[in-house]
Amino acid sequence: IAFSSLGRPASAASTLATAQLSSADTTTRLMSSSKLYPASIAPIALQNFLWTRTSLTVCPRGVAVGSIAQTLSILLAVPLVAVTQSKLADGPMRSFISVDWLHGIEQLLMAIPNHVMVSSFRQAVAAHENGKPLPQSTKRYAPASKAIVWSYLAIAVAGFIHWVCGGDNWPSLRFMGGALDPPTPFLKASDLTGAPSFAVWLPHWTMFIDFANLLHAMTRWSKSLGISGWKTLAYLHSPWALANVAVFLGHLHKDQNLMLKSLHPVFIFLGSVSTLIGTIMLLQERKGKVKEDTTLVKSMLGAPTNRTELRSDRSGLFDRRYTLNCILLAALLSYASLHLTPMFS
Repeated sequence: IAFSSLGRPASAASTLATAQLSSADTTTRLMSSSKLYPASIAPIALQNFLWTRTSLTVCPRGVAVGSIAQTLSILLAVPLVAVTQSKLADGPMRSFISVDWLHGIEQLLMAIPNHVMVSSFRQAVAAHENGKPLPQSTKRYAPASKAIVWSYLAIAVAGFIHWVCGGDNWPSLRFMGGALDPPTPFLKASDLTGAPSFAVWLPHWTMFIDFANLLHAMTRWSKSLGISGWKTLAYLHSPWALANVAVFLGHLHKDQNLMLKSLHPVFIFLGSVSTLIGTIMLLQERKGKVKEDTTLVKSMLGAPTNRTELRSDRSGLFDRRYTLNCILLAALLSYASLHLTPMFS
């Protein structure tokens, strides 16, 4: 309760004015921090481009493809969010995140490149540690490229179907039409109003699981090759972990917590800058050793494989066991998130 300078309770008008001023300050801070989103694009794009210099970074080529696709996903997501926000400005649903199916499509655009990167890294690490021939996803761009192109085509078709089926009520359409929503007998319908659906939580959690496995693969790759830069780069991904935590907590609050909304772009910007610095440090470390490691680089990322070797190599891009376990764990965490939402909101 606000008090006047004379010690008497302030008027209702004064209290309301104070609340409005506080809300305006919070909104201003939120808008200021949101400007960091576009500022993060350039460091992310430059870092992912540097990863494609595979002869210097000794980066599996499937990982390089995934990093480029990740940049394209961000460039696609930015106008998608902007256009949606402009169309929702005068309606009851004022946030892109409140449009369940668009939120799900956007998360899939981000999740696919992440999974491709992790799959390629895991295959390369496992093969190198066990002294086996490196898989095609390490030496060639084609396997990861095909996986991403086909996945993006499927996402585009899914997005078109959602848009057509939604008609004039497209903002209120559930992702996958609600077909993936599991039964929640202990929750009321009002408990989940405005919250992400199960199908939207799923790619969120798969990305988080893939993120943790990506960092683990980086540290193993560093130890296996004796390149400390990869381990340093893994540690410099810490702000991205904080950004993920801010996203999860924000969704549990039904994206009504302005502090979490303002912190998320800050962590994204810090993560983009720190990982770019880590990538440059990796290049500097490798710059003087490329001539020494010519044999290593050629054996890993050498000339395109001949057709005979391609036919004999039956290794797929995705580790089916890991992918299945990732989806199952993400499903359990997504279901738990639905039940945690009423406690936070």
